[in-house]
Amino acid sequence: MAPEHRPGVEAYEASYEDTAAELSEEAYASRAGTGEPRQLAGWVSSYEAIAAGETSVTSDTIEAVTGRRPWTLAEFLRAEPASWAHLRRG
Repeated sequence: MAPEHRPGVEAYEASYEDTAAELSEEAYASRAGTGEPRQLAGWVSSYEAIAAGETSVTSDTIEAVTGRRPWTLAEFLRAEPASWAHLRRG
């Protein structure tokens, strides 16, 4: 899908590296003074890993170790309502 053209707005194609650097700078700036530097670095690097898709990897470890297929989120929510009941309003 082609990007929408808006008069007076120049197209800019950013690489992942450009975007990640900008997001990292913004993340550090928005949390400046909120904790230990290594805590901040850990938070930002976690965010970068999510943005890069590094945390979207799946494996067969649960099934290999337990011998059972892992639950989907929907299965977990149905089977364990007490674990998230505190999140419901009312």
